[in-house]
Amino acid sequence: DNALDDYEEGLYNPTLSGSSSTTDLSMYSNDDTLSYIKIGTQCWVYGRIRLNNVNFAGGLRMTLPFAAASGTEASNAGQSAVATHGVEFSPYSSTQCGLWIETYPGTSYGVFVINRDDDGWTTAGSSQIKQNSYLAIQHLYKTT
Repeated sequence: DNALDDYEEGLYNPTLSGSSSTTDLSMYSNDDTLSYIKIGTQCWVYGRIRLNNVNFAGGLRMTLPFAAASGTEASNAGQSAVATHGVEFSPYSSTQCGLWIETYPGTSYGVFVINRDDDGWTTAGSSQIKQNSYLAIQHLYKTT
């Protein structure tokens, strides 16, 4: 039986926050909505957001429309590249970096990380994500 019994699509307004205590983030009202399609335990989030007010501490994270499946960081973590405009990769060379979103298992968050050539990943903070930054997302992750 290959019946499709769990299909949903819609729009949602993600909430952005810093992983530490200080958080005052907002998006432009015409760039604050993402789309999603959920089929079974797979959820695809896509669209583009634009940051307006950017004041946060720690790494940038974003709510997802459904909780992610539990597991180890590697077993159920969805990772997807994020196209950017206005993101400052300093102090890293922008030719050797990229922005990614990674789903934290057992949570409803995606965390933005910078991958660096020949080095470890680091969370994207307020020195990289600035006012007027655009983040274009196409992210697939496993839900509960």
